[in-house]
Amino acid sequence: MGRGRSWGEKIDLMKRKDAFRKLRVICQRLDEVDPEQLFVVPLRLYLLGSLLTDKPDPSDVDLLFEFRDRPDLDPGDIVHRLSYGKPLPHEQAVKHLRRGMKMIRVEFLLEDSVEEWLQTHFFLPDTPVRLVWEPGLDWRQVVDEIESHPAPWDPALEKRHKYLQETVKQIIQERGTEVAREWLRKQPDHKLINV
Repeated sequence: MGRGRSWGEKIDLMKRKDAFRKLRVICQRLDEVDPEQLFVVPLRLYLLGSLLTDKPDPSDVDLLFEFRDRPDLDPGDIVHRLSYGKPLPHEQAVKHLRRGMKMIRVEFLLEDSVEEWLQTHFFLPDTPVRLVWEPGLDWRQVVDEIESHPAPWDPALEKRHKYLQETVKQIIQERGTEVAREWLRKQPDHKLINV
């Protein structure tokens, strides 16, 4: 998710209160969406990562955005955008949702289930994910509950997960998926992640 960081690179942190403020702004924007402005039809927004825990200073807000293309989407427009390196509709939608805010990472849930997405992105099978927005959902109550009753943060597990995830991605880039799978199978806790 996003640009990888080098070991020892300084990571900016934000206060939990600010992270929840940003999450609320995005949910509010989804509630007030103008279909002509958003470019896609939003279906669901999921929260994952450290904001679900009592980690004092999260490095970002990790979101998974499920949407479908607008019915009036012109396939020729997509080809044009791809040909000329212009943002695709879902990328424009995310730009609109996080307008004016930094440290928000949004991934796209296209045709996979949440579980399949987690698996293909090398997350632990029991990674907590919470639905925080969908049409008609009282997202304020959901976000308030997450903020007031976070899960315990396990720094060692988080560090191990990030190490596995970053290493697998690097191996895939350099040597391919099969080599990454083989490396992961040799790890003592490889059964934690499905590839």
